[in-house]
Amino acid sequence: MAFPDIGGFRDESGRIVWAVVRQQPTTIDAKAPDVRTVREILASTGIKAVTESRMVDWLNCHTIFVSCLNAAIIRAGGDPVRAARSPTILNRMVGAIHDGFRAYRKRGGRVRPMPLAVLFGPVPAAFAARYWKRELQGPVAKITLAPHTRNSEHDEVPLLCHEANALLGGDAPVLKRWLAPLVDRAGREE
Repeated sequence: MAFPDIGGFRDESGRIVWAVVRQQPTTIDAKAPDVRTVREILASTGIKAVTESRMVDWLNCHTIFVSCLNAAIIRAGGDPVRAARSPTILNRMVGAIHDGFRAYRKRGGRVRPMPLAVLFGPVPAAFAARYWKRELQGPVAKITLAPHTRNSEHDEVPLLCHEANALLGGDAPVLKRWLAPLVDRAGREE
C-alpha cells in the first residue's frame, strides 16, 4: 500500500495536469512486502518516499482530513480560493478536522502523519486556519483537490465523507454536521 505525493487530473484536451504535494511525500506501508525495494525504485525517479509503520492510521486520517477539505471547496462552489477567503468556511473546516482527529484519538487511533497531528492538535485553530487559507489558494488545492470535488461531487466525495463518519462512529458531532450535506448526496443515512 502506498499513497502518492502527486495529484492531478486530465483536462478537456486529454492533457495530464499535476502538482507535487510538497508537504506529503509518497507514503509506503512499512509492513508491505519488498518495501525497501519499492522505496528505492521510487526514490530513483526523484520522488520523495517515506515508509509509515501505521499505514491504516495514516489512511484513516487522510480520509477524515480530505473529506473536510473537499466539503470546504464544495461549500465555496468548487472554488478553493473562495473557500480560503471565507473565514466561516475556513473556521468550520478546521473545527471539523480537529473534532475528527480528537474522536479518532479517543477511539484508539493515532493521527498520522505527524504534521497533521501537530497542526490539528496542540497548535491553535487560528494558526491552522491561516495555514489552510494560504494552501487553499495554491496549486495543491487548485490541481489536486478542486477538480475532484467538481468531477465526483455525486459519488467519490460523498462516499469518502460517509467513510469518515463511519470511522468515528458518531463520536465527532462537529465533523458529522460539516460533512452531512455531502453524506446525504451519497444516499446514506447517518
